[in-house]
Amino acid sequence: MHDQFENRSTLRDYLAVIRRRRRILLQAVVLVPLVAVLASLMQEPRYAASSLALVNRQSLAATLTGAQDTNLLQDPELLGRTQAQIAHVPALAERVLRKAGVPNRSPSEFLASSSVKPVPLTDVVLSFTVSDRFPQVAERLATAYAQEYTRYRRELDTAAYKAALRQLQERMAKLRGSGVDTGSSFYASLLEKEQTLATLVALQVSNASVLRAANGAAQTSPRTLLNGVLGLFIGIVLGVSLAFLRETFDRRVRSDQSLDSIMSLPLLARVPPPPKHAARGELAMISRPSTMEAESFRLLRTNLELANLERRARTIMITSASRDEGKTTTIANLAVALARAGHRIALVDLDLRDPAIDQMFGLGERPGLSQVVFGEVPLTDALVRIPVAGIDQIGPAPTADLAPVSLHVLPVGSAPANPGEFVASDAITKILDELEESFDLVLIDAPPLLVVSDALALGGRVDAVLVVVRLNVTDHKVLDDLTVALNAVPCTKLGYVLTGAEPQRGYGPSSTTDEHPSDRRAKAPRPRAIEALESTPEAGSSRSRWA
Repeated sequence: MHDQFENRSTLRDYLAVIRRRRRILLQAVVLVPLVAVLASLMQEPRYAASSLALVNRQSLAATLTGAQDTNLLQDPELLGRTQAQIAHVPALAERVLRKAGVPNRSPSEFLASSSVKPVPLTDVVLSFTVSDRFPQVAERLATAYAQEYTRYRRELDTAAYKAALRQLQERMAKLRGSGVDTGSSFYASLLEKEQTLATLVALQVSNASVLRAANGAAQTSPRTLLNGVLGLFIGIVLGVSLAFLRETFDRRVRSDQSLDSIMSLPLLARVPPPPKHAARGELAMISRPSTMEAESFRLLRTNLELANLERRARTIMITSASRDEGKTTTIANLAVALARAGHRIALVDLDLRDPAIDQMFGLGERPGLSQVVFGEVPLTDALVRIPVAGIDQIGPAPTADLAPVSLHVLPVGSAPANPGEFVASDAITKILDELEESFDLVLIDAPPLLVVSDALALGGRVDAVLVVVRLNVTDHKVLDDLTVALNAVPCTKLGYVLTGAEPQRGYGPSSTTDEHPSDRRAKAPRPRAIEALESTPEAGSSRSRWA
């Protein structure tokens, strides 16, 4: 079990797992009861009927003869279990089937669908239960079962006496045939024994009797409602178990605590995911400036300034471990936040294999970095000035005589044929040095560090690197590889940004409002920064110098 479970001990942690894996839980809660109900509806109905028989422990024959009654010395529970075993034999089953008029069933089938059990806390009552597809047949079989058991019990109890009586009668017949005097005392004693055995046979008939015949049959299966409830319970248990099992084998990062122990870098900001209604490529600092998402980029700006206070890095590369972790969105919003704080910012797109900065700012098809390297256009013409509405810095707004605070974007332009060699060229280093001399900060959108080698090549040409890690996407193995790759980068590591993190509730703006999305869009600035140019004096020219 990996690090994310090492410190789990609170109810909130367990509920968080259930919330993340709610799809597994819901599937189990819905499917298991549904299968149980459908299976019940497809089952053939079964009905059960029961009858009762009384087993007398006190023998009338023993009482009349003055003999010791061994049944009275037996434990009633033991006697009941013994008689239940005696009643559950094929010989008796065959007689029951014949008595009930069910010839198309074997004794083994009957025994499989019937049971004999002693009734608890009785002295001694046996319950005969028979299950069948038809309630009338179940009722008839249950009644015949009790009746035939009493007869079968009598035959067992009188078998020894009848055998002794037959032997005695055969002996007396031989004596009479041999001419023995029937009036002799010897023959008289034999005659007396014959009468005693006949009396004992007659008295044994009271050892078992039917107490209650079967009266109706109740349906025993299928129990659709009960099966549905049991299916729901099993579904909940199964769903929770599968959820935690899936969580155990899930290596994705779930919290910043586990990141701290792996990366050994400071956390600069937690960026929440954009709202569902947000369009792809929208920048929170422009389209949603009053949300918690935009506030997280302001916090990133502040923490970045503090982390860079002593290092004074001028060129900062932002990268990630793999794709779709939000590095381009993060660097674009950070550039706007820094520009609004009064910094002169140059944003350079060096993710040559998957450029997206031009889409973020709606630049369209225009010359860029590749044209500058090949000498087709000067650097000043490739840079696009993005006016930033509003200044976040403390103090009076800059006057018209001062250089306006703005953001300049350098897109990729035409994609080069060999991105790896292009990034490692001296021309890129020369362009970055030129930008560094003219801007306060140069932000570079670099490719993922573990996907291609471009970011490693850029690591020797920048002052510092900032890493973006997406929560619930990046796994622990990737983080280990990312740490190794970062150690190979010679520049300063300022920290990491955690994207896809849930916003912390409390003080400050909320990530959600009660406004309708259309009202919110009407109040917010237009989502594409390039459209802001249309309302500025510089709108007539798409190219301008930064100084």
